[in-house]
Amino acid sequence: MAGSAGGRTGHWGAGAEDTVEVTGTHDARRASREAEQGTGARAMGEHDDAGKKMVDSPLHADLAELRRSVASQHDHIATALDRAAQDMGGGGVWEGPTAKTFASEVGGRKREVHRLADEIVEAVDAVLRSTPEQVTLTQAQAYRRTQ
Repeated sequence: MAGSAGGRTGHWGAGAEDTVEVTGTHDARRASREAEQGTGARAMGEHDDAGKKMVDSPLHADLAELRRSVASQHDHIATALDRAAQDMGGGGVWEGPTAKTFASEVGGRKREVHRLADEIVEAVDAVLRSTPEQVTLTQAQAYRRTQ
């Protein structure tokens, strides 16, 4: 039985010799769609070894923004207990054996907060370094769909 639908012509039947021919209209629409999506052979830009278009990684961009945010807050976070430790260590705020124990505790926590603030920046840096700046268009689109 012969038929025609959506820019395709051909013969449909039960034999191995069945064919479907694609008209020029379909090819033009496909080429246009591929150009818009950056997936066609004529797409502009860099390509990986498989010929797929490479684009800026949205994950890398998000991580870079996170890095800027964390870095801008680092000093505030790291020094959050500095004043309390200084006040307690000076002895003028609270005196006695319990005060000394508390001052020691505040001093220890102050050092821990400094260490953790540094680790946050280092952790983001490590992930950022291991994340490629360029990915395929398909990978970028998949990441954006999850956001």
